[in-house]
Amino acid sequence: MKRAGLFVRVLIVYGIALALRLRNLKQVLVGDRVLFGLDDSYYHLRRVFLTLEHFPRVPAFDFYANFPEGARILWPPGFDLLVAAISWISGLGHPSPHRVEATAAVLIPFLGAVTAVVVLLLSEEILGRGRWEAFGSALLFAFLPAQQAISTVGRLDHHVVEMIAFGTVVLFFLRALRDDPGSRYSFWGGVALALGVFCWTGAILYAGFVAIFAVLQVLLDRIYGRPEPSTGWAALRVIFWGALLMVPLVLTAPGEGIASFSYLFLSWYQVAILGVAALLIPSVSEVIFAPASRRGLVRASGGALVSIALAAVGGWILARGSGGFEFILRRDPIISLLVESTPAWNLPPGQLVAYFSNLLYLAPLAFFVLARVVVKDRFGDVRLACLLALFVFTAILGAFQARFLNYFAVPFCIVMLWALRAGLDALRRRFPSRHARWSAAAAGAALILLPMAPVLRDSIHSLPGNVSMTPGLPYLYPSLEWMRDHTPRTTHYMEPEKKPEYGVLADFSFGHWITAIGERPNFANPFSLAPWHERPIFDSARFFLAEKEGPLVAGLERLRLRYVLLHNNENAVPDYARLAGRPVEEFLRMEPGGRRATPTPRFFRTFGVHLTLADGSEYQAAGETVPALSSFRLVHESPETRLRSVPGLPAPVKVSWVKIFERVKGAWIEGRTDPHAVVTLEVPVDTDAGRSFEYRTRTQADGAGIFALVVPYPSGVWGGISAGPARLSAPRCGQEVRISEEDVQSGARRTLRCR
Repeated sequence: MKRAGLFVRVLIVYGIALALRLRNLKQVLVGDRVLFGLDDSYYHLRRVFLTLEHFPRVPAFDFYANFPEGARILWPPGFDLLVAAISWISGLGHPSPHRVEATAAVLIPFLGAVTAVVVLLLSEEILGRGRWEAFGSALLFAFLPAQQAISTVGRLDHHVVEMIAFGTVVLFFLRALRDDPGSRYSFWGGVALALGVFCWTGAILYAGFVAIFAVLQVLLDRIYGRPEPSTGWAALRVIFWGALLMVPLVLTAPGEGIASFSYLFLSWYQVAILGVAALLIPSVSEVIFAPASRRGLVRASGGALVSIALAAVGGWILARGSGGFEFILRRDPIISLLVESTPAWNLPPGQLVAYFSNLLYLAPLAFFVLARVVVKDRFGDVRLACLLALFVFTAILGAFQARFLNYFAVPFCIVMLWALRAGLDALRRRFPSRHARWSAAAAGAALILLPMAPVLRDSIHSLPGNVSMTPGLPYLYPSLEWMRDHTPRTTHYMEPEKKPEYGVLADFSFGHWITAIGERPNFANPFSLAPWHERPIFDSARFFLAEKEGPLVAGLERLRLRYVLLHNNENAVPDYARLAGRPVEEFLRMEPGGRRATPTPRFFRTFGVHLTLADGSEYQAAGETVPALSSFRLVHESPETRLRSVPGLPAPVKVSWVKIFERVKGAWIEGRTDPHAVVTLEVPVDTDAGRSFEYRTRTQADGAGIFALVVPYPSGVWGGISAGPARLSAPRCGQEVRISEEDVQSGARRTLRCR
């Protein structure tokens, strides 16, 4: 009966959690499109397709990322291999592209609902089997937006499996404390730990939590005079099994992990640090629980020496993995720009309450009550002590990075329901009458349901689509499809270890979309932990801030970057300045009071701003004339526009949200006019969005009257763009010139006969 009751509770929790996470299904599966969200989801999707193409090998290198050098992919293969395998099964061995995309998108809520079941099992392990507060904590978790945010349809990312692994590790660790025949529960805890690392190398944090908690609990047991507990040995067995099971995973993982020792890859680094953590626990325990005798002194000395040696080895290993700490602490300038890395205190006002409901205001009180009970009991209840530690650990992670807030949701829900039960029990003891008990129960229900009212009300409505919730993507998506269909196709798209012909320069945050939606190689992308990922990000920032066209074109030519994609580039200048190591004040000058920034002349001369605001044409800004760019022509822009009133421009300008430029050699127009005369050239251009503008450039003839201009636009129609003949204005040399596409592409020279 107990198992049947547990099975019913599991089904209820899973069913409710799944239904809540499927609410955006219609907004994701739209016709023959599957609209994923955010950026990493799209590279996971590409990796799933590549895995199916080379099944079961998960590619560890991709020339379509960080072109032209290509990039070693740091993600372990576990999550993408899982999604690819399920997609392969759903397509009976031959899944269509649409079937793969739909399966990958819909799989996420099914995995997210598993986390709610883990919360139920963990709650029952901590609070007691069949307790209503354990069931309530799982239901609360199912409804909280904190975890739904990463587990709705189309949120294809390994984040959805992280808390499944972490929660399962803690669950089996606690079960092993109670009873562990044949190391059964410890083994399954080790399996969860190894699979967690197989999906995300940062999962070694889970072993760190178990090890630190075990050592502190052993120390507290010694302080309060309790006999040597099983806490240390349970932690030892779980981490040991995790390290042991990691060995075959490292041996079979793609890439260079088998021959490397780095926190960046799934490698021997993770095995070593888990092994050190496992051995450190019993050696510290020997020091703590050595008897007060000569023999005990020998044991304590030996344990101390071993502990010091292991601590030294562990310190060296951690130093090798210091980049992992930079990732968590956001010290890296690139990581600090990523949305998921935003610290909790920098989230928009009300965001935390939206994630956790108004119950968040009661969390400090619940935590205080739990801490008081645990301390009053002298940390004798290991399960409640573990819950307290888990609350603190995940709160610290969530404070540093918003991506860990879904971790905090687990102890948050359990603590809130535990505190409710503790409060109701206290009221019942104080007011033993039946009427008082019912009143207390009603008050407790109201205490939970009233703060949850907005979340419960919203849960009956469908969720918005992923694209509409991802900044920039609603405008970029059609333009990236245009890029896929109207630019020269690059080769080896499904052969990531072969180099394609050219790449695309864009803000690094668009890189995965360029590759997965536009099917073109990106120069920079959100991957940001390894040097080969960071270098292109820094270089792209310097490119967008470039003020001299010659060195810029030479750099793009060397890297074979043919197209430039722009979206909201003028607002990214401060970030580019920080990435390039330059003072923001060079480009933006803060007005008194610090409320508004005024662009400097250098701001308008930067490559990205010049293309965004003036399409590369000559224009007036901040009291000076910015010369035209001669090697970039507009080939596409989105129909959606915005009116930009930028201090320094003579008038507001209407700017498309997305623009794509092609780098060309440009046709040379040469001739002779009066010495030192000003020569201007104008080309009327009609864009594929129906906008018209004039490309204008000018030069000054030399002392002999000789001049030369470079024009990036041919006369006629190409793609969706059309341009009229170039109109040349100069003393004794005013005429119209028709320029061919071949002239623009080859850099041909045209000599004009002037009067």
